[in-house]
Amino acid sequence: MKRFRTTTELANKLGLKPQTLRKWRWQKKGPPYLKIGGKVLYDPEEISVYLDECRQRTSPEPPLGDSR
Repeated sequence: MKRFRTTTELANKLGLKPQTLRKWRWQKKGPPYLKIGGKVLYDPEEISVYLDECRQRTSPEPPLGDSR
């Protein structure tokens, strides 16, 4: 069984305050979460997908097959 992360655990991992994640949930942004019995949990796989989607490139990557 997966080990889901709590708001505090995820905040620590990302270097954020738990309040930031709470605010993001209220604003309908940030990583997807589950709410089970009033407890907010984050799926590690969905955290990874979210972080990948947030990744910024400093310069565009050349198209595949470009020999530059």
